[in-house]
Amino acid sequence: MGSLFEELKRRNVFKVGAAYAVIAFVLAQVAQLALETFGTPDWVLQTIVLLLGLGFPIALVLAWAYELTPGGIKSDAAVRTAGTTSNSTDRNLIFAVLGLLVLLGGFQVVDRFTLTPTTDVGSSAGANFLASAAGRQVTRSSIILGELQAPPGFLNRTKIALSPDGSRLVYAAFEGDGWQLYLREMNGLHSIAIGEKLNYSFGSPELAFAPDNERLLFSHEDGAKLMSVSADNSRLISEIGEMGYWESADTVVLVGTLDRALVRQDLNSGNEHSLNAPLTGDDYQMHPVILPGGETLLVSRFSIGRTGPQDFHLDLVDLATGATTRLIEDAYHAVYTQSRHIVFTRDGALWALPFDLNLLEGSGPAAIVIEDVSTGTSSATTIYALSDNGRLVYLPATTASEAREARSLSSLTWVDRNGVEQRINVDPQVYDMPRISPDATQFAVGVVSGSGEDIFTYDIERGVLSRLSFTSDARFSVWSSEGDRIAYNTGNAMWWIATNGSGEPVRLSSTGGLQNPQAFSPNDEQLLYLSFSNTGGAIDISVLEMHVPEDQAGAGRQSYALLNDDFVERAASLSTDGRWIAYTSNETGIFNVFVRSFPNINQVMRQISYDGGLAPRWSADGSELFYSSRGEDGTIQMHSVPVETDTGFSVGRDEVLFAGEYGANWDVSPDGQTFLMLKHATTGNRPGAGTTSLVLIDNWFEELNRLAPANTQ
Repeated sequence: MGSLFEELKRRNVFKVGAAYAVIAFVLAQVAQLALETFGTPDWVLQTIVLLLGLGFPIALVLAWAYELTPGGIKSDAAVRTAGTTSNSTDRNLIFAVLGLLVLLGGFQVVDRFTLTPTTDVGSSAGANFLASAAGRQVTRSSIILGELQAPPGFLNRTKIALSPDGSRLVYAAFEGDGWQLYLREMNGLHSIAIGEKLNYSFGSPELAFAPDNERLLFSHEDGAKLMSVSADNSRLISEIGEMGYWESADTVVLVGTLDRALVRQDLNSGNEHSLNAPLTGDDYQMHPVILPGGETLLVSRFSIGRTGPQDFHLDLVDLATGATTRLIEDAYHAVYTQSRHIVFTRDGALWALPFDLNLLEGSGPAAIVIEDVSTGTSSATTIYALSDNGRLVYLPATTASEAREARSLSSLTWVDRNGVEQRINVDPQVYDMPRISPDATQFAVGVVSGSGEDIFTYDIERGVLSRLSFTSDARFSVWSSEGDRIAYNTGNAMWWIATNGSGEPVRLSSTGGLQNPQAFSPNDEQLLYLSFSNTGGAIDISVLEMHVPEDQAGAGRQSYALLNDDFVERAASLSTDGRWIAYTSNETGIFNVFVRSFPNINQVMRQISYDGGLAPRWSADGSELFYSSRGEDGTIQMHSVPVETDTGFSVGRDEVLFAGEYGANWDVSPDGQTFLMLKHATTGNRPGAGTTSLVLIDNWFEELNRLAPANTQ
């Protein structure tokens, strides 16, 4: 053994091994800094470290077999034969090792005191996590998702969820007739589709990873669903609401569709019970967060009928007593972080408030930490996700800006049955829900501005656009059968107003839930409208009786559910003679067009479309039914279906009249010859279409503490 040790010393194996270890360590440190600067994937650095490790035994073998001499590299046998000494080589090796050690020490000094910002993390709860994270380099890179587009009528291209350990990203992509979920491992470059396409009518689905980094909670029209991203399966866990959020590994908090009440569900037993978080008035709530300790709820709340993020606020709720404390005004979509901050959205930017869990109050001033983050269509959700270890992923607002710009370029356009267009001479704006009057002399249309949405009327002969409502939240206009009034939704109730501008608006219904007017029956005796189901997340067709008997004048108008089932019904249209109702329903798995007899809806039922259908409309003589569909390229296709109703109800051959870059909302003239469309003025650029890139920030808590530090005592 002694002779082997002496031989290893003589051949400089120990010295070469020590020098190689120092050199490899320095190279790994330099590679880490350089690769983080350029935002390269983690596998690049892992590969470099692996190669350096594999090179160590190779270096030892070479040191045994060869000798570095003043005359060059020679085999050990040749050196021993020539009697060459290695004193000079030994000294050079020692000097090289010492030089590398000095270089390494200098690198560590620069890295600690120059390259990485320092933060006083304090000593309260969470300090252990922050201490372990301190000194990490904050890096930024991009995640390119590809060409994504928003569904017609919405701005959201995607929604995202990040696993708590930051290793997995799930995002939603709208693909023609539904949302497809994709999974991307963060150490890889490719995404894979998971689960079946989602039929979701309320924008883009909410997504939330479980604490185990494996299960995913997501929104579905049937309710909240749970899936394993690896096993690629899903199951319905609740029908009370489509939005759900994790409290723990086995407990979720669901937001009820009807009243936005919060319900806690145990996933093992299926038991549900309401959280003690009472609402006031018509307030709604989203994004509930149970703070550490399980006694306090952080929740975003807002009022229906108002517009803009300024109407949102963050509340703290004591779950034992229900007592509520206003925490932050003009704020929404908040999360609590392990850096002891509450991160929230305000005016299209991410803010952070240092937060004391013991006192349940801010421990420093709130500050902007990320500017220009994309918000959802309703401004109630921001497209960002944060892991427990400080990895942030968000969609920059430039993407949403482009979508809004494209949508704002919509022009009111007449289109005949052959697809020939004639643009109406009004400026492009954000238009919504055009509706032609029964005598075809004018039309009503929603106009969206920075203050909200109101209803305007356009005189076709005079070419004049005039404002009719002044509430900043008026939508879903419907002409009365005589064309002298327009019903609409505002303030979470239905109203109507004279079309000549005389008199004041008259309330038709009491406030409460979804109330979207759809169509009047002949002589305006009944008003069909959409309402939330009493049994869950479905949307039903209801009827409001317009006539109030004198002996019931004090009770107000009566209403009842016409079509009450477990599915989502939309876009109800009544034939001119009042005998047939056309509507869309998702009972086949996707939205298709159906027709039923009216008022006895169970007497006759026919399915009209089979590959998807939207927004059915009748011709005035009842001989033709029109509906639209989305093509594979995202364009709107206009369909015509002849019908015969004299001796029952029969359907002719479905014919596509034309297709183009139009919005999903449209109307047809009473004679069925001309269509009023919303044409996207930017050719070939539907709202929300384009390459979508997310921003990835690693070790973001370092930056968070620097930009929003807690007060020091």
